[in-house]
Amino acid sequence: MDGHVAKNTVWDVCTDCAANGGIGVTLSSGGKCWAHADDQDINDALKRLGEDGRLDARGVPITATLLERLLAAAPHDDHDNAVLTEARFDHATFHDNVWFRRTTFKGETGFDHTTFHGNLTCGDVIFHGNVSFELATFKGDVRFSQATFKGSAWFEAATFQRYAWFNLAIFEDAGWFLAATFESIAVFDGAIFQRLGMFDGVAFHDSVEFNSASFHGCASFVEATFNRAKDLGPMLVRKKLAFDDAVFHERLRIEATAAGLCCRRARFLAGVHLRIRWAQIVLDDADLAAPSILTGAPAPFSGPSERRWARALAMLRALGSGESQPRLVSLRRADVAGLTVSNVDLRACRFLGVHSLDKIRFEGFHRFAHPPGSRLRTRRCTLAEEHHWWHEARKADDWYPQVCRF
Repeated sequence: MDGHVAKNTVWDVCTDCAANGGIGVTLSSGGKCWAHADDQDINDALKRLGEDGRLDARGVPITATLLERLLAAAPHDDHDNAVLTEARFDHATFHDNVWFRRTTFKGETGFDHTTFHGNLTCGDVIFHGNVSFELATFKGDVRFSQATFKGSAWFEAATFQRYAWFNLAIFEDAGWFLAATFESIAVFDGAIFQRLGMFDGVAFHDSVEFNSASFHGCASFVEATFNRAKDLGPMLVRKKLAFDDAVFHERLRIEATAAGLCCRRARFLAGVHLRIRWAQIVLDDADLAAPSILTGAPAPFSGPSERRWARALAMLRALGSGESQPRLVSLRRADVAGLTVSNVDLRACRFLGVHSLDKIRFEGFHRFAHPPGSRLRTRRCTLAEEHHWWHEARKADDWYPQVCRF
């Protein structure tokens, strides 16, 4: 095959690209890429693209005019959508605004290390297979509004320099944003993650929105950094919502309906208002020294309905249908100097090693456990640690009821 293999590539590189430090993949003849081939080689390649929809543009510098030619030549479905099969744009450079509206991607799709100098619009796009934007750089606005990802969507270590819109996007598998950087506003309002939403290690430099977002599995923000976030949620997380080791630089409000909420070692540097439904909450080693509030939200949030999920969760936990009050199950070693707790079940909460325990405040309706057999007028509040001690050390079988366990 004509061409040569450039360093760190696994494909034959266009001679014109190589002369300028580029790595555009060659077409099947002529030794040139889509951007530099002569008319005959391009026409032959466009004909093949129209037959099978397979497009290889790895490393190619792509202009708006070239992209229009590629999409026009691709097969079209009954809805006049361009259909690309196993499209490869890894290491490509898009110099102009990119418009993939009314495009369907089938098979594995790759945009790894791709650079978008202009805006990228993928509204209403359907990715039928896995798609990867790992280490991609988006220098303009990014719009995946109402896009559908039927396979896994990878945005690991991607950089979004301007607005990123994922509102109403549907992730039918997992959405992976590990170690991504959002330098401007990120919007996930109404997004649906039917399996996992993974945002571990993400840096949100500006505001981020998850209003009415729905996670059918877990939502993970472990080691994420939030520089200017003011509100997260309300969101529905059917399994665990995790903020372990996350850092929040400004005071914010988090509203969530979830099965579990974990904020181990989370640092709320300016305080937080947690409004939670249903969840079992772990705040071990959390920094809550700044004025903070943990409260159970009595009424469902607007957005995705929790009714069927809540009914199943209540049956699993053998609780009554109205038990949406969250359970704080551990505060071990947390700094609670600024914390106020209201409308939260505390019967299972562990307080071992808590810092500034004398400064924590309890307001509104909350629950502590009581000793077994205590009468209404003489009963006192007890901690779960006491129940555990009596049960283990003194073999007192009437201590340590289920409500004090987790």
